[in-house]
Amino acid sequence: MRVVCGCKKVQYCNEKCRKKDEIYHLNNCDIQNEVDFSSIEYVKQDGARNGIVGLNNIGNTCYMNSALQSLSNCLPLTRFFLEKNFVSQVNFKNALGTAGKMPYFYGQLLNELWNKPN
Repeated sequence: MRVVCGCKKVQYCNEKCRKKDEIYHLNNCDIQNEVDFSSIEYVKQDGARNGIVGLNNIGNTCYMNSALQSLSNCLPLTRFFLEKNFVSQVNFKNALGTAGKMPYFYGQLLNELWNKPN
């Protein structure tokens, strides 16, 4: 009996074998790391902040927050994300990449900063 993971990269002799390896494989499994770009919906709401908003610091995150706010106010880049043009540019096959997670969540952050009300 063979048990195949949904990513089709790994096969196991049985379910017990799969359970033992699960802890190591799930970090690299494509099924667990998939990002659903079809769920992205950036709609400007009434009373939107238009990027004029501060980010809360948690511990020593002020450096990261200042970098994110600077990038957020780079209008061509922000438009590129808010108009969902980045989706066609994501490289899912790069072994060292994030499988689309980084641009997905950066787009979500920009949506919060630019399209949501207080």
